[in-house]
Amino acid sequence: ISTLFFDVTTLYYEAFDEDDLRKCGYSKDRKNNQPQLVIALTVTALGLPIHVKVFAGNKFEGHTMIPCIQDLVVRHRTDDFIVVADSAMVNAKNMNDLDNLGLKFIVGARLGSLSRKLFNRVVETVPRTNGGSSRFNLGQGRILIVGYSDRRANKDRSDGNKQLAGAKYALANPGAITKRYKFLKKTGAAGWELNQVNLDKAKQLEGLKGYVTNAPRLTNEEVIDKYTALWQVEKSFRISKSDLKARPIFHTVREKIEAHISIVFASLAIARYVELTTGKSLRKALDLLDRIKEVVLKDPTNGEVFSKYTEADNPEIQTLLKQAKIGWVT
Repeated sequence: ISTLFFDVTTLYYEAFDEDDLRKCGYSKDRKNNQPQLVIALTVTALGLPIHVKVFAGNKFEGHTMIPCIQDLVVRHRTDDFIVVADSAMVNAKNMNDLDNLGLKFIVGARLGSLSRKLFNRVVETVPRTNGGSSRFNLGQGRILIVGYSDRRANKDRSDGNKQLAGAKYALANPGAITKRYKFLKKTGAAGWELNQVNLDKAKQLEGLKGYVTNAPRLTNEEVIDKYTALWQVEKSFRISKSDLKARPIFHTVREKIEAHISIVFASLAIARYVELTTGKSLRKALDLLDRIKEVVLKDPTNGEVFSKYTEADNPEIQTLLKQAKIGWVT
């Protein structure tokens, strides 16, 4: 294991009663009025899960990483890997803790929060050509790598236009302002106006993505490629929630909750192994295998039983059954 990917998600309850574990918090399922659990998952570069941990529903996700990584190091007796996580998972304390554990990391950077001097260097230095990148020394053995892509630029531009349209609508209809708008700022007691500073900053950052790492031996491309593979853990969460039906949870006793998560975790490991072995998505493999039916015939005169499998001559299904080592496939 050379790279591990870390992220968290939430699993909600179809209930409204809280306890020490089931708490209301920031819900990724947009069910903020229902209690939930925070689930932290660590997977390998191939998407195989190797660690899962349950936290109270109101646990701040940025405080989940270090306990999980420490537990993982002890359980697997390994500390020679790079931890990859997005910017929501990591703060200055987490990076210091990972340094103290002797671990390398790659985390998403919040470019909008850089100092004015470094921000100007970034927007002036990074080449605006697809795949272009630059690195900047942050001190303490850490570097900031900023890459540019045309695809990200188009997405940032589209998202920015939508946010600007929402801000202008809210500005014209102050009674509709019920949340924080990126491109709005308060003026006086009850007034609002467009936040030109944020508008200009968003325009300057179109197409740029930053990464902070304490592994300067890696090339810019290696850092970006490793971070881009973070989709593996996001895919694992999607499989768990949809195909494996991890949610909603109905258990209330902690031991049963953790047993439920353990079953989902084990199933996820098998599911990812199936995908790696067959080259098919879990849903595709299950859909193919679900078409197999065994027809059993019994001769009433002598009691002899005959069986026949439907779809057994389908090449795709035969390949799957051979990979699963089903004995009757020839």
